[in-house]
Amino acid sequence: MVVPLYHIIAFAGLLFTIGVLGVLFRRNAIIVFMSVEIM
Repeated sequence: MVVPLYHIIAFAGLLFTIGVLGVLFRRNAIIVFMSVEIM
């Protein structure tokens, strides 16, 4: 079973968005580092 390319791109975009929002809106250093790792 092959995963369509748009599913992979959507998932990567979602993870990147979560990472960016974590960096922008969190002030805890550990959470910011985790968000950078997600990106």
